[in-house]
Amino acid sequence: MVPDGRYDVIFFAGWLSHVPTSRFDQFWQSLRRFLVERGRVLFVDEHVEEREKETYVDGREDIVERRLRDGSTFWVVKNFLDPDGLERRLGRLDWDCAMHRDGNDWVCGEARPAR
Repeated sequence: MVPDGRYDVIFFAGWLSHVPTSRFDQFWQSLRRFLVERGRVLFVDEHVEEREKETYVDGREDIVERRLRDGSTFWVVKNFLDPDGLERRLGRLDWDCAMHRDGNDWVCGEARPAR
């Protein structure tokens, strides 16, 4: 589904870490198209220091294996947030970004297209 308008704010929680690294630039380009002038993106996701709680698939830096209560397993894209790295990457895409850590696990961020 493609949004049919432009928005003041786009918010997501627990989503950015599931964007594949190979699609990161495209994802942020799409967000820019959906914002009004002076719009912003707000996000909350897990800090990179929480990475150890996952079981990564051998040879894959961004795929984890999740086991459900029924015993079934699935592979899921998971890229924990490294605030400094994310700020640099967004800067290269012409976004201004500010983030802070909320407690131990979470990163809260705000990004706006640079002027």
